[in-house]
Amino acid sequence: MALNFESYISKGNEMVNRIATELEVPRDQGARILRSTLKALRNQLTLEENFDLLAQLPMMIKAVYVDGWNPTKNNWKPHSLADFFANIRTNDGDSSGYDFGNDAQTFSIVKTVFKVLNEYISGGEWDDIKSVVSKPLKNLLEQVEQELVYET
Repeated sequence: MALNFESYISKGNEMVNRIATELEVPRDQGARILRSTLKALRNQLTLEENFDLLAQLPMMIKAVYVDGWNPTKNNWKPHSLADFFANIRTNDGDSSGYDFGNDAQTFSIVKTVFKVLNEYISGGEWDDIKSVVSKPLKNLLEQVEQELVYET
């Protein structure tokens, strides 16, 4: 079986480009936003859920997801969305102010990332993620889900 690296790249680029287009930002900024948000999400999931989500991501995004990951590290559950957003900003480093702005802007950006992510994973996996994350993040994911229903 031949590996089709162009296909792997294409699917990953599709996801990044979709986020950048939805947010009306340059592609590199969209990629940073996706990476930072996925890393914060990864920190909240159980090891099993991380692997289940990882299995459904495009190959190129899988590489982004596991970059710098220590699966043996304990999961961190924020007490609020502000805590989750702070974790995202930490993951984004020096670009965080530019990429995410204040909490209201971050809220909108993260919702967009989750809307796009929802298109790449099964409904069952989405439900599994909601079942293991903190209550504030679960509420955000449910809000995204409701907005997706209203858009269709």
